[in-house]
Amino acid sequence: MVLAASPALAALLALAALLALAGPASAQPVAVDLSQAVEIDLSQAVVATAVPATFGEDDGGYFDRIGSVVARHDGLWATDLGHRTVFWFGYDGILRQRFGRAGDGPGELTTVSDIVLDTLVTVVDAQGGRAVRYRLDGTHVDTRGLRGLADAEGPSLPLGRLRTLRGGFAVGSTVGSFAFRAENSRPYVQVVLFRPDGRTADTVHTYHGAGGGWRHPQGAGVFFPPFGASGAWAVAGDSLVFLADGVEGRVVVLAVGVAALDTAAVLDLGRRGRMVADSELNRVVERLRREQELPRSVEVSAASHWSVAAEIVLGADGELGADGEIWLRQATEDQTKLWLVANVFADHDQRAVGRDQRLVTLPRGFRLEAVWDGHMYGVVEDALGVQRIGVIAWRPGAPSLPNPA
Repeated sequence: MVLAASPALAALLALAALLALAGPASAQPVAVDLSQAVEIDLSQAVVATAVPATFGEDDGGYFDRIGSVVARHDGLWATDLGHRTVFWFGYDGILRQRFGRAGDGPGELTTVSDIVLDTLVTVVDAQGGRAVRYRLDGTHVDTRGLRGLADAEGPSLPLGRLRTLRGGFAVGSTVGSFAFRAENSRPYVQVVLFRPDGRTADTVHTYHGAGGGWRHPQGAGVFFPPFGASGAWAVAGDSLVFLADGVEGRVVVLAVGVAALDTAAVLDLGRRGRMVADSELNRVVERLRREQELPRSVEVSAASHWSVAAEIVLGADGELGADGEIWLRQATEDQTKLWLVANVFADHDQRAVGRDQRLVTLPRGFRLEAVWDGHMYGVVEDALGVQRIGVIAWRPGAPSLPNPA
């Protein structure tokens, strides 16, 4: 993916290259002192509408089930897991283009697992084991087979995400889903590094996934227990990989080196979580056995702070947020959307990692997906399950956005 790097990202990538050359000894853990964090309470903030639930004057478009939202210089991009489609909107909320539709033919998608945006739009279809590419005008370019991860215990594991790095490296992750009444249920996501030869892969991270599959004689569905994910990963530019471990309470930053990915920085969040216990998974199974209909959510008790780094948001175009910030979501007992905003490589000094951190509380029902130009974009769902893309202006002086009709 070719990106126009911001000055902050360009400086960060240059620093990461130096740290990678210096070797692992330069990457001593740096503690994030949460007691010194500035608390910002946006729990009562107004969530404006960036894209309404229905859109498109000619085709009566609407969201079925929004997966992810990407904010960039050219607008908002949203994956729709129900329609098996990617939507591209302007910041005025007007639909510019759509990519793909449900199906297994040319240009069609069985799943929308991930998107990569550059001069082309690449959609990762994990279920179909392929990557489908489109031009910006929506026309289908080609469909390529997607490498899987060999597994000694069964068939090759499909990749749900894949990012190409410089030097021929690539990072991807398998699809983790706890499936009730399914063989080879795998609730854990594996993050793997593919070397330039394309044949060898190393597992660099493993964490518990956030969703589950429901199998029933009358059908199937998806449920989301409150465990969430016990980790996350993201890529900045083509040289940095961020791995969040919600159990160890750490964020490891890897940088592309000469022959491998080297540890460039480690953030110690000062708080530990724990793995989801088998007894908790068993309670999920028992609850599903009692269900008469396919559930959208399953309530299962979980201890507070079982995970302290469950999501990463890096900002627009795969870059870091303003001034090198990363956003880490933390799980809390009451499911409050609490985010840690930390500065990475602040002032180009590794000892400053973790300075100027903030703890941000977001409104209930707002699922943060992207940070861009002083605004936070996320998914908002009403009591009837109708979804829209919401926006919160959180930086002073953030430019005003047009109000979608």
